[in-house]
Amino acid sequence: MASDKKRRKQHAVARKLDGGKPAAAADGDRRHKHFGPMARQVQQRKRAVREWTLDDGPPPGA
Repeated sequence: MASDKKRRKQHAVARKLDGGKPAAAADGDRRHKHFGPMARQVQQRKRAVREWTLDDGPPPGA
């Protein structure tokens, strides 16, 4: 079984061959590719809810 250090090195080399993005960026790209438009809509809805306060009440259609 490969050690953690060796596995990290192998992944780093594979990423360089694949386009050289760091792990976090590659993971974000993959997540965006799989869940892109749907996840973006959900995030926008969450933000929209945060924007109005309890005093104002929900905007029409929320």
